[in-house]
Amino acid sequence: MTIQKALLVAITKLIKHNNASAHLDAEVLLSFVLKKPKGFLLTHDENRLTTRQQDKFNSLILRRIKGIPISYLTNHKEFYGLDFFINEKVLVPRPETETLVEETIKIA
Repeated sequence: MTIQKALLVAITKLIKHNNASAHLDAEVLLSFVLKKPKGFLLTHDENRLTTRQQDKFNSLILRRIKGIPISYLTNHKEFYGLDFFINEKVLVPRPETETLVEETIKIA
């Protein structure tokens, strides 16, 4: 299966399950599986995935359909300009939390 086809199938599944960010989620997860930037997906859309890559991507899409946050699936979240390892044992940093940090710094 090509990158283009894998994305199309994943996006269709995510949309069917009312995922408002289906395109972005599919791209982020496939980039994660391939260990390539999102731009690679567009410039190499005819590249074929290995069976292992397809299986990993499909597994992540199914977990995303179940509502598991992208950060838990990729074990990564950027917060306040820093990269953090994320898993199910920690809360995912939200953009609102960055605002709280900024306001705290202002009054400190």
